[in-house]
Amino acid sequence: MATEKRFYEPLPQLLRRRTGQAILSLLSLILGVFAGVAAVRFLSSPAFKPAGPHGFGTFEHGFATEQILPNDLYQIEQRRFSGDVDWLPSGEEVMNLPPSEPAYVGDPTPAIDKAWDELVGHRYWSIAESEAKSLWGVNHVQYRDHVKGGYTGGFDVFHMLHCLDMMRQRLSPEYYLHMHAYSGMEHDMHCIEQIRQRLQCSADSTITPAKYFEHKPGWGMYVDSAQVHTCRNFQNLWIYTQERSNGSLKVPRIQWQ
Repeated sequence: MATEKRFYEPLPQLLRRRTGQAILSLLSLILGVFAGVAAVRFLSSPAFKPAGPHGFGTFEHGFATEQILPNDLYQIEQRRFSGDVDWLPSGEEVMNLPPSEPAYVGDPTPAIDKAWDELVGHRYWSIAESEAKSLWGVNHVQYRDHVKGGYTGGFDVFHMLHCLDMMRQRLSPEYYLHMHAYSGMEHDMHCIEQIRQRLQCSADSTITPAKYFEHKPGWGMYVDSAQVHTCRNFQNLWIYTQERSNGSLKVPRIQWQ
C-alpha cells in the first residue's frame, strides 16, 4: 500500500506568507477605497462632463463645445412657453404674457428697453489666458483684445438674444432713431442667420399643435404655442455672466504691448 506523502510548511515561513497576503489584501482595500472616493469626487466635480454615447457631451451636463460654465450650473427644468395668442369675441387678436415677468415685446417703452438691457447688457466679459488656451488652443492669440486687453467672450445665448433685440428695435425705426447709424443691412442679415442656425442646431422637437379658435376671423385654426418645453435653467447662466462681467469672478485683463 502506497504511503501518502504530506508537505508541512515550516511555521515561521507560513506565518510570513500569510502576513504578506494579509498586508496585500489590506493595501488593495485601502487603494480601492481611495480610488472610489477619487472617482466620486471627479464625477461630481464642476469640471466633469459626461461624454455621452457619442462623445459630444450631454444637454444636462454641457456639451464638449461648451466650456467655462461650472458643471453644477447646468440644471434642467420644464417651462410652459408664453406669448401665445388668442382672439376676443370682437375678433381682436391678443397675446398672453405673464404679468409676473418683465415685458420684452410691445410698443417701445423705457421699461422694455431696461428689461432687454438687463438681459444682455453684460453679455461679454474678460476671459483668462488659461481659459483662452483651453478654448482655442494654439490659435488663441488671434483672439487677444487689443482694445480692452486680455481676451473677451461670452456665452452664445446672450449673443443670440442681443441679435433678437436688434431685430425688435428695427420694427420701430421712428422710436429707435440710433439704429440708422448703428449698423446696416449686413448686421441684420448676420443676426437673422445666427438665429436661424441656433434654432436648427437646437432642433427642439416638442410638438406645437394647431388649435381651433372660435373668434378668429377667417380660417379658425392657429398654432397653440403655450406648450411645455424641457429647458436649461437660464437664470444660472445669467447670474454667472453677471459675476464674470463685474462681480466676484471678474478676471483682470492683460495689457498687451
